[in-house]
Amino acid sequence: MEPVFQRNFTLAREPVSESTGVLRDGEALVLMTDGITQAGLGRMPGFGWGTEGVNSFFNYNLYREMPLADIAHETLAKASELSGGDHPDDASIAILSCREANVLNLMTGPAANRRNDKNFVAGFMEAEGYKAVCGSTTADVVARILKVPVEVIELSESFSQPPIYRIEGVDLVTEGAVTLNQVYNILDEDPEKYNSNSGVSDLGRVMLKADIIKFFIGNARNPGHVDISFKQMVSLPRQKLLTS
Repeated sequence: MEPVFQRNFTLAREPVSESTGVLRDGEALVLMTDGITQAGLGRMPGFGWGTEGVNSFFNYNLYREMPLADIAHETLAKASELSGGDHPDDASIAILSCREANVLNLMTGPAANRRNDKNFVAGFMEAEGYKAVCGSTTADVVARILKVPVEVIELSESFSQPPIYRIEGVDLVTEGAVTLNQVYNILDEDPEKYNSNSGVSDLGRVMLKADIIKFFIGNARNPGHVDISFKQMVSLPRQKLLTS
């Protein structure tokens, strides 16, 4: 990134430098306190680790193709090592990277009017990004328009593991309202705790990874959602869940 504007000024009697620029795809901006650059001060020659030392550490790990998030953690660990585990000054680091957004397109519920199925599915399939379909009826509609079968991948009797399906051209196909409710309940949990081989966990991970989620919500009423047993097992119906 090349700064397109720079200025120096005084704020609360402290000299401040400001730069303005534009990050391009694949570029990143690294921010750190002098607790990082001066790590090891008094324990090693000069003023500690130093800017050049930090730069070399970064370049070495970039050459190894280490993920940026891991480089940040490794930088903190190295600063701690150089300081002997004692940080007399604040040691903080942040990395802001520029990349293409991860987009999740999530379709759930068929269109209110069957005549709109083709356009509804076409809009969903033409959208760029990861594609997830939630709901067996919705899956049937998508498969019918695409003229491909719906395959059952995982069918469990456990309420905590709703069915998983497969449709050619779609990345993830799950059950509908039950799955969405369960995802809603675990989104704030650590993904490391998620169950394996679970459509709920798969959808939860995809949603957490997404920067943008586009919902394709059909307005058809599902008679099963007014049944008392459904209301007893499921917290919220589809439309209310996705707008809460």
